[in-house]
Amino acid sequence: MMAQTNAGGQTSFLTDQPHPENPQARCTTDEGSPLVVAVDEQARCCCGCFWKEELWLFVAAQNAAQEIHLYVRKADGTFAFQKVFCRMPAPVRQMNAFRDEASAELRLFVLADKGYILDRTGSMLVAFSANCESACALEINGALRIICDGSWHSLKGSEELEYERELSVPAYRINANRYDKLCETGSTQPGEITGSALRWKGKILYTCGARFERCGRENIDTFLCEGDETGNTFSRRYLVIPNGGGASLFADDEGTLFAAFVGRTSHSAVSGKPAIVRLERQESGFFRPRKGTVFEISPVDVLLPSDNGKRDIRDTFVCAAEDGWYYLTGTTARENGTFWKNTDGVNLWRSKDLKQWEFVKTVFDYRAQQESWQNQISDNCWAPEICRHDGTYWITYSLEPGCGLLKSVTGAPEGPYADMGRVVMRGIDSGFFVDDDDTMYLVWQNGWIAPFTPDGTSFAKDPVLLLPEDGCQVGYEGAGIIKVEGKYVLYAAEWNGDMRIDGTYDMMYSVADSLYGPYSPRKVLVPHGGHGCLFYDHEGRLRFTMFGNDRTAPFSRKAAIGTVEIRMENGQLILCPQ
Repeated sequence: MMAQTNAGGQTSFLTDQPHPENPQARCTTDEGSPLVVAVDEQARCCCGCFWKEELWLFVAAQNAAQEIHLYVRKADGTFAFQKVFCRMPAPVRQMNAFRDEASAELRLFVLADKGYILDRTGSMLVAFSANCESACALEINGALRIICDGSWHSLKGSEELEYERELSVPAYRINANRYDKLCETGSTQPGEITGSALRWKGKILYTCGARFERCGRENIDTFLCEGDETGNTFSRRYLVIPNGGGASLFADDEGTLFAAFVGRTSHSAVSGKPAIVRLERQESGFFRPRKGTVFEISPVDVLLPSDNGKRDIRDTFVCAAEDGWYYLTGTTARENGTFWKNTDGVNLWRSKDLKQWEFVKTVFDYRAQQESWQNQISDNCWAPEICRHDGTYWITYSLEPGCGLLKSVTGAPEGPYADMGRVVMRGIDSGFFVDDDDTMYLVWQNGWIAPFTPDGTSFAKDPVLLLPEDGCQVGYEGAGIIKVEGKYVLYAAEWNGDMRIDGTYDMMYSVADSLYGPYSPRKVLVPHGGHGCLFYDHEGRLRFTMFGNDRTAPFSRKAAIGTVEIRMENGQLILCPQ
């Protein structure tokens, strides 16, 4: 796919999206607070509009399903109830506001037992059969157009809809490792729940809701796609509001874009209640909610990163050392480098409280040794992990292809380290596990494991791939093992929803009674957790690390540490963020 650039010279997000964690691609921003409701009322649906410099919010109340309530924003930004705008013949299912092109008068489309067009006083102008689950209305070139369940319709006569065509969007594939859900399923429908269509600056912006398994759970997210002024051709879809369902778009006279929606799952910060958020156009050509908005309220979504000197980091790993310190390492980029090329060797930080980290040193940088074997095969080194075993510290790291091993010659975590060579010829994301009998294992990629010989110079047995009993791998990279309540927990990173587009990079886990299994079917442990680690702090609490690697993560490229809740349910070990 050839990249296109906009007037500012930035790569177009719609045709050549950067990695989801990239600031030019993210749906969320690092700092923020949970979104607050516009109206503290359980709602079926809502929509907004501007009329004569006032912001109106129409709400279909859950406890009065046939009523549409009108709220108006006050000078202090809160909304005040004005009146019952109208009472429909049947429960209201969906609505959106639009303008009559000829008169510029406000119109309200309502989907109930039929489709209705109301004027701004609540009087009915048109009623027509609408045999669909979701719909929206707008005018194009003076003609009323209805989108029902993702298909364009026109009004035939005054009471019937006539089908025209499906509203379709292209599937999106960058390469074999990056593609959206539509590419996987072969569908061209952007979402099963029609949201709204808005004429905006020579385009038609279309929102829809789609059930999307970010974080390994069902979400009903809002996706946006951009079409030409006729609605014949649309861009690929992209996620714009987590759990916003079929959000309704509207704009002020200056063209500033807003979305009104009801939080559609319990994960939403405004679950079951109406909210309004401003959407901001990014330089790379897509919309995202205003900076500082947190849409979901899981323990991970409100987690704050620790401070490692504001250094961007990936693949965060923490070791609780015997000297009372915690040691942090991970993938870092050197100046003018990236996380995928010209990384900054193996860096080490330390902390007493897991919040404030002080830089120790770069303990290993093979790029400084031009004749090193690593320099001959790779220009990248990533995902280091550190472990104390047999009186000294060991570090393993990834390079393309394979994994290397280092051993501290002084027994100190800061080294210096001796190069122990290449322990894995093919595979990445290696780490250590020390079992109760003091045997040290290397664990890598998606669950490969092999025990070291006592001197750590080779493997004592051939590698084995650990798989859950259903045959589905626990994750595709970043595997690790830890014992919890006497059981073995195998964890790894996986993309849920789709692969590196709008999906989430989550930490998954499986449980077994013995090291080599059988392991239980995998579950989500840490949403957005991805390639992190599990470790015990000095008080014996199980902790997790994460760095944020997807469009809806609460932050990106930051070292964050959370706590894991441990409980037993029907004899099964259950782990989740606390």
